[in-house]
Amino acid sequence: MKCGEPDWKESHKQEIVEKLEEDTKRKTVVTVEEWTYNFGPDKFIRIFTFRNGKLVDIRTDGYGYQEMKKEEKR
Repeated sequence: MKCGEPDWKESHKQEIVEKLEEDTKRKTVVTVEEWTYNFGPDKFIRIFTFRNGKLVDIRTDGYGYQEMKKEEKR
């Protein structure tokens, strides 16, 4: 909520296989979402990773970029 809507969202399913005993395994499918925020050319891009709706990681990428104005896109 504090950051607002991300500039980019990506979502996929991930299958996790756990070995419980010698011949027993458990498969779990989780939804992984990555939300990318661009805070402009003077700050780093932030990528938030969620697993089943729970925030599990925040990492930075390169510097952000300047958003194009509507007039520039034409």
